[in-house]
This record gives sequence, structure tokens and C-alpha cells, in this order.
Amino acid sequence: MDALDILKQHNIKATIQRVKVLEYLMNCSIHPSAEDIYMHLKNELPMISLSSVYNILIEFEKNNLVNKLMTDNNTIRYDYTKCKHYHIYYSDGKIEDFEDKELDNLISEYFNKNYPNIVNDNDINVVINIKNKKDK
Repeated sequence: MDALDILKQHNIKATIQRVKVLEYLMNCSIHPSAEDIYMHLKNELPMISLSSVYNILIEFEKNNLVNKLMTDNNTIRYDYTKCKHYHIYYSDGKIEDFEDKELDNLISEYFNKNYPNIVNDNDINVVINIKNKKDK
């Protein structure tokens, strides 16, 4: 599915700026910050501003198109929500996607058993922080 179809599916008006931001997120594996997205798009879309990128990301987050990821240095990074996955945070600032159906099942069973009225499966977000051996 392309960005235009995804925006239509989520009832978001498809402006060129929104389409380009979503396309970038869909094809990006580095979990960019708003500033990264702006720097990538500013030559292609000279009319885009950093505040526009932030506003688009806020709208996408409200519509569950992106997840906001907070890093150790309080930088907010963004991830296109394509499928259920978790994130591994490395001490060098790298963030990696992590999928594990067994872990999904364990976490879901635990929360359904112990906290059935608090969350549903889609509300659970796991962050794994990994320190390299050299960091100890």
C-alpha cells in the first residue's frame, strides 16, 4: 500500500507534505527525528518548515501511523507503525526493530491475566536497552 492510500485509509487529508513525510518514514530504517525528516525533505519541498514536520508527526501519531520513541538524550525519534514490534536501544544511540512472536504471546498472556482492565495487546510497548560490554 502506498502513502496516499494509507492517508486515505486513516481519513487524513493527503497534502504533498504529508505524503512525502509518510513516504520517508515508510522507507526509512533509522528511526529519524523530526529534524532528520526536515533535513531530508527541505530540498525536495522548499516550502516545508520544521514546524510543519512536527505538526504532521503529531497528527500521524494521533492516528496511529507512527510511534514516538524517546532516546536517552531526550531526542524524540519516529517509527512508522507497520507491524507489531519492539525496539532495542543501544548505548551508541542506535535503535533497532525487534520482532518476536513468542515474546508477544508471553507479554499478552501476562497482562491479560494480571491486568485485564488496564491494557489491551495493542497498548503494550516494550523497550529493551542494551549496554555493550565495553560500556560496563
